[in-house]
Formats: sequence, C-alpha cells, structure tokens
Amino acid sequence: MMRSYCYATYINDDRRNKIVNIHSPIPRHDKTNFILLQSNLCKACWTCIEVCPNGVIGKVDVLFGWHRHARIDFAEQCKGCKKCVITCPNQAIIYTYVPTKKQPE
Repeated sequence: MMRSYCYATYINDDRRNKIVNIHSPIPRHDKTNFILLQSNLCKACWTCIEVCPNGVIGKVDVLFGWHRHARIDFAEQCKGCKKCVITCPNQAIIYTYVPTKKQPE
C-alpha cells in the first residue's frame, strides 16, 4: 500500500484565490521540529549546508542545474542551533520552534 501525503498549496489566479490540497506519494523534505525550509526562496548558494553541524540539510540539483534548491535530508538530527537560519541570505529558512510551558502541578 502506497502512503499519500497531503499538502496545502495557495493558488492565485485572476478569478479567485484559494487553497487546494495536493496529494503526492512522495513526502516533502522541508521541515524539522525547529526549522522550515522554503525551497521556492532558495537560490542554491549552499551556505546552509556548509554551516550545519549535523548534516541535516542536503541538495536538490537535477535537470542540468535547472532545478536547484536545499532540502531537509535528516530532520531528526536537527538540534535547533539556528546556524542555517542566520546564514541564509535569502531568508529561505525560518526558525519555527515554540517551546511549550510545563503546567504546574
């Protein structure tokens, strides 16, 4: 049985703006527990890959350089150090971690 992944995508045209769900058999590699990588903003400078101490971020480089951007390869290894967020010149990586408060007993 093939697993399907659902993504919300914003569609903008002259007649209407709407959010549609797109189902894909391929999982997205764009986030960890700490960061969100927006591949549409990535300019493939690879500085995030160079500074990541845990090797979380990898490359997509296909079709003779026509399709290039960073991607999350090992999400479980991300420790939230923010080095990739700080070094990205295009703000393609966003720090999304929000700590939860413990309830007093």
